[in-house]
Amino acid sequence: MLIEAVLAGDERAFRPLIESCSSLVYTSILKILRDPNASEDIAQEAFLQAFLSLDKFRMESSFSTWLVRIAVNKALDHLRKEKARPPSQELMDALLDENAPNPETMLLEEELIWQLREEVQQLPPIYRKVIYEYYFNRLSYREIAAKEGISEKTVESRLYRARNMLRENRAGGEGNVSAP
Repeated sequence: MLIEAVLAGDERAFRPLIESCSSLVYTSILKILRDPNASEDIAQEAFLQAFLSLDKFRMESSFSTWLVRIAVNKALDHLRKEKARPPSQELMDALLDENAPNPETMLLEEELIWQLREEVQQLPPIYRKVIYEYYFNRLSYREIAAKEGISEKTVESRLYRARNMLRENRAGGEGNVSAP
């Protein structure tokens, strides 16, 4: 097995491991960052982290699941550290392409996505994890349950509660006042 070969000192055996997962890692990061250049950089950081931490891989899940988890955490860290958010490449391309959708519309859509990400960041960690795994990583209830060591019913319950929290936060944040 390649993992055992790497752990035994054969560093060249790591390349096929990475190559088999590279597009999955990149697209997982891109879904979060929406920036191809930053996604490439974060993917490289994730690969390096995986190499340095390979001895911690417990083989309870697939290598690709473990690697994507590292990549998603790196992407989320990147978002947290990012102070000023530059416009996305997609928006810049639209500004230069006369056939592209209206840049104002794209800006509004991008702002909504960022606002939703910020709202998800405010959720307690157990709810935030299942939201990211389900919506951003597109994992099934079963995959999330296996990854988190919980039942599928717990995953379903946490997703339900997380969605309700987001709805309540949105309703409260928009100035809706309930009658006494």
